Amino acid sequence: MVRIYVRNKGRYDPKTSENPLPFLDVDNPGDVLIKHVRETVKRRINCKLDELYYNNQLLDEDRSVAYSNLQDGTILESCSNPFWAACMYIRLRAVEQEAANNPTDQKKQRWTHQSILNRAAALGVLFNSNSFERHQPPHLPTLQDLWTCLQTNGRKPVHMSEFTRTALQELQEEFQNIDVHRRDPLASFVHRHAVKLGFRDPNAPGPGDGPVYDGPAGQGAVGNALGARGNNNNNRNGGRRRQNRPRPCDDCEAENATKYCAQCEGGLVLCKPCCDRLHQGRARRHHNIQGVEEAPKAAKSYTPKAYKAPFAMLVALFKGLSQVPQIMSMTADDIKSRAQVFTDTDLSDRAAGKFFGGFDNMQNTLQINGFVQREAGENARFSLLQPGRTLAQKCTEFHQAVEDLLNVNRVPKVPQLGGTQFGPRRVCLLVDSKEPLCERMMALAHRQGVAAQIRDLPVGDFLWILLPPAAGVDYAEVLPNDEQVLPHIVERKTWDDLQNSLSTRRFRNQVEAMKRCGLRDLFYLVEGHPS
Repeated sequence: MVRIYVRNKGRYDPKTSENPLPFLDVDNPGDVLIKHVRETVKRRINCKLDELYYNNQLLDEDRSVAYSNLQDGTILESCSNPFWAACMYIRLRAVEQEAANNPTDQKKQRWTHQSILNRAAALGVLFNSNSFERHQPPHLPTLQDLWTCLQTNGRKPVHMSEFTRTALQELQEEFQNIDVHRRDPLASFVHRHAVKLGFRDPNAPGPGDGPVYDGPAGQGAVGNALGARGNNNNNRNGGRRRQNRPRPCDDCEAENATKYCAQCEGGLVLCKPCCDRLHQGRARRHHNIQGVEEAPKAAKSYTPKAYKAPFAMLVALFKGLSQVPQIMSMTADDIKSRAQVFTDTDLSDRAAGKFFGGFDNMQNTLQINGFVQREAGENARFSLLQPGRTLAQKCTEFHQAVEDLLNVNRVPKVPQLGGTQFGPRRVCLLVDSKEPLCERMMALAHRQGVAAQIRDLPVGDFLWILLPPAAGVDYAEVLPNDEQVLPHIVERKTWDDLQNSLSTRRFRNQVEAMKRCGLRDLFYLVEGHPS
């Protein structure tokens, strides 16, 4: 559950009584939209609330709480420049007090009257009160930015005297020195000046010292009913019936299913290779195999195969929720990077000749079953819905149980990369230019901090060398006389490629060439599974 607070425009005014901030308890961040957060708070406190901002950026109302990665205890602002709004309110109340304390001084009455008008006009520009612009002004980090905005926005330029600019500069320095490290810096800033101006009790604790709100938990909870996305397929397609999508194989989860067997484990949809493999034995040889179109439409509860692509992506998304701070939504690249360690299925690329890759399970399995939602934008993000959280938690617990079992029984693990520096030299991976995955291998090596180059290798796909002394990761030269070849060479093949090679002399020629290369350790790396 995530508790989100909202600071409405009146909270920037030191004259406003110090009441608790309204909040919402969001049970399922992926199901609740920002616009429903705004509308709920607007109804509760009965005030104008047009936009919500986080880190001085306007939140998209059609995105979920998870999309913006809003953490527990987040305070959303109703102003794009909350600090300058608070400063203007503080100066406005100080001038009002000056006018009230000198009712007979005509000179002071004249300048305070004009000053009050200028402060009110500045607040109107900051809040976009008259709707001259579509949105409030962008974030204004400096006093010069504020002055420029007041001259160009609104019906006419807002006058700001040198005295006012000096006062605002002093307030900004004071905020940086005293309040910026508090739990709620802006509330602390407003409270201090409310005390100075006599609006609040000086003996009362500041809001920045304790919790933002200590009211009864549960008040203002927002659950699935508020802004829930649900899994209504008709709504997603304007009321039109959605075409049937290909169903992934229940066994390998990597191919589209083409067969259906009602006698296997209560009914399985299978791709042809898995169907043939499962029905080779005597017990299943005489099962009645039908086309996948004969499979029942009512889907049973889905459970991913351990360490397949859907399992890995669910674990990666759930582990993001377990971090501090939480990561409630991730981009496709984030998920691929985090999930790849939990599966042997390639999440970055489709296998050669395949039309269904590991990451395609995100849409064809997890989104269709209502476990994950995709929110588009400049960079689409994915987040767990409530059923997905439950399933992802079970997958993560299963993975942890396997890890504990391996640790208890001291099962050897693949060692972590300890370093590529050997004395004054660094190890460099050479990738053959004819290798289909050469660019991806280069990107992977770069992320791991490993030096790598693409070269035309006479034999093999991967080779390791020691670079000349003092060469770095970005080494891009070719100096054979200064390089040392390590005694390992790897030829990578898929099962299909290996099968095709065995039917000709290509496999024998490659093996003979590797034997003649003079290196000690010769490896064949075969990927995938035999079909």
